[in-house]
Amino acid sequence: MENFHANSSRSDRPVLPGIRRDPGCRVECELGAVGIRVDRCFGTTVEGNYIEDFGNAAGTKTAYGLQATLQGDAASVISGNKVFDFNADSKATRYIYIGVTAVNYGVGELAIVGNSVRGNSRTSDTGLSYSVGNGQGMTLISEANVVLDVGTPRTVGQGVTISKGY
Repeated sequence: MENFHANSSRSDRPVLPGIRRDPGCRVECELGAVGIRVDRCFGTTVEGNYIEDFGNAAGTKTAYGLQATLQGDAASVISGNKVFDFNADSKATRYIYIGVTAVNYGVGELAIVGNSVRGNSRTSDTGLSYSVGNGQGMTLISEANVVLDVGTPRTVGQGVTISKGY
């Protein structure tokens, strides 16, 4: 499968290489604050993407390499992605390499495994971040991810349950 380099172009294609999704899921790739943003994941797989040097938009307070929101009912998977930031363009920007920022309805379910994150040795950076936003809750498996050179390897918000896989 071909990989997508988030810094190469903006894409309005309905599906990018490395993302398999249901028709209601919206995918955006942009230069600036977010490398790849996948909204409303419902049985969605985001895999094998290469994301580098995100967060270079002026005035960005929080930058995401891969940002996702979940729907309830059908589990999604984020796996095998490589998210790196070698430049750390702005000291005022907080970098989150892989972040799930909201559950839109119900309880979101997610397996996030086998991803590689390498930061730029900044104490304000977070490798993996999980939050339900205004949602009901989230149950996820977060295992076998390589997270290096970030201040906080993983943050888990209120309403998020990390379970053991089988």
